[in-house]
Amino acid sequence: MAATTANPAQQILGEISKGPKLQKHVEVTEKNVLPSKEDVKVEKSHREFLTTVESFDAGQLSPTKTRERIILPDSLTINQERTETEHRENLQKFDRNSLKKSNIAEKNPLPDLTAIQQEKTEVELRQNVENFNKGGLKHVTPCENSPVVEAKLVHNVKKFDPSQLKHTETAEKNPLPDQDAIMEEKKEQTFRKSVTEFDKSGLKHADTVEKQASLPGAKEIAEEKKDAGLKTEIKSFSRESLKQSNTEEKIVLPDVEVIQAEKKEKEFRKSIEEFNHKKLKRSHTYERNSLPTWKAISLEKQEAEFRKSLTDFDKAKLAKTTVNEKNPLPDPSAIESEKREMEYQNSIKNFKKESMKRTDVHEKNRLPSQEDINAEKKGK
Repeated sequence: MAATTANPAQQILGEISKGPKLQKHVEVTEKNVLPSKEDVKVEKSHREFLTTVESFDAGQLSPTKTRERIILPDSLTINQERTETEHRENLQKFDRNSLKKSNIAEKNPLPDLTAIQQEKTEVELRQNVENFNKGGLKHVTPCENSPVVEAKLVHNVKKFDPSQLKHTETAEKNPLPDQDAIMEEKKEQTFRKSVTEFDKSGLKHADTVEKQASLPGAKEIAEEKKDAGLKTEIKSFSRESLKQSNTEEKIVLPDVEVIQAEKKEKEFRKSIEEFNHKKLKRSHTYERNSLPTWKAISLEKQEAEFRKSLTDFDKAKLAKTTVNEKNPLPDPSAIESEKREMEYQNSIKNFKKESMKRTDVHEKNRLPSQEDINAEKKGK
């Protein structure tokens, strides 16, 4: 059985070793890749199209007269143009001397060194929090408080004496700006720099017309009077007319099912805490590693032998071969036609459609429809 199933790699190497030995090593490289059938068909169709375009007789075309249609603007565009011209005239006639002088105060100062250091520490803390390893934490199961415990807590809070607390003064701390605030501040600085470095020589003189604010109508005055009356009623409202009310705090006691479930949970936790580990028996764990099958071992051996034969292969035993280039270079006519094609494509790409005139085309020879063709077939 072993003699009949020989390694195919060894058979190939044996046949290669029987041939004549080479004196020099020759490397074969494909210089010119032949085109496929689809490329040849596309090129033929393209050349036929170019020949039809070149041989086309322009004298067969009939002259046509084109009519240039000027579309008039609608009312919206006319109103927009009017308002735009009015704004431009008002800007040109505007008198700068009528403007009042105003002092510019910088409201958003840059942060000082302490603020920058605090921001650095905050960024480091955030990075430490993001890169924190959660694998070192232990699993903890939270315990929910029962209604009885919550009632006891509420009772203890009510009995608490606030006079035992010490007096403390609260200090308002200024939090550090986040990344969005820093980006907005940078944008504002660049905007201010562009405003300060702006070239005013390019601006034109314009006059502005101040429009007086329209007076309020009767409805607005009536609404304002109502608001003022409500405000006066609220201010003059007497609290003595209100009646005293006593609030009663009701505590809902748990039912029987909740109490029983809580008792079971307490007993279960107590049994876990008082569990004796000495009652457990010692057990041994056995690690099982499944061995590979006979087929897998034989395949692995064959693969190892094949790789070894490839690495130990002697290239000097290969026979010398001569390479003949089957794809000749194109003739001058094909090169000229290709140049014409490239020039034609460039002229089509760079063609300006604006230089063309509008033409109305009248179809003189109408093609037959599907119904005419079917009728003709039936007549035959």
